[in-house]
Amino acid sequence: HSHPDHYTKEIFKWKKNIPQVSYVLCFNPPDAAGEYTFIPIHDTKTVDGIKISTVRSTDLDGGFLLEVDGLVIFQPGDLANRQDDLMKAFTDEIDLVASKGVKVDMAFAPIRGCGLGQPPQVKLGVNYMIDKLQPNLFIPMHAGAATDTYRLFADEIRIEKPNQKVQAVVNKGDHFSYKN
Repeated sequence: HSHPDHYTKEIFKWKKNIPQVSYVLCFNPPDAAGEYTFIPIHDTKTVDGIKISTVRSTDLDGGFLLEVDGLVIFQPGDLANRQDDLMKAFTDEIDLVASKGVKVDMAFAPIRGCGLGQPPQVKLGVNYMIDKLQPNLFIPMHAGAATDTYRLFADEIRIEKPNQKVQAVVNKGDHFSYKN
């Protein structure tokens, strides 16, 4: 979406170094400096062999469910629970993903920032998402440079859900391989 921690028109410069890059957005930025595929919220398109479905965020615009190379990856943007109880706008989107009947291999979820909600509210939503989607791997995101926050959140999920695999990115440049 158009918040500067998610989007900048500078991404269109990547095409110079990565000619095969394709851009997919679920909003139409007025300052787009290149071509992109627009996928409206709650729509699905296939781009370069990747099936991409969009979900509505509880903040602005949306996030993505990707089916690529035999993997299903859920990156929900700023979709988070913002209330002491589960909010319908949040659970409706998670339920929509679950209704697609695909097994989620990797699920990301925002845990801090951008007015997502108080930590206990957000965590309630993350637990709902994990219970509903049962991803093979969960990765907390959206806490910026607060790397301890990722680690601590991942540790809490590991304790509460001992069967859930969790990976926290705690250093700039961290990467990992996923083998199914």
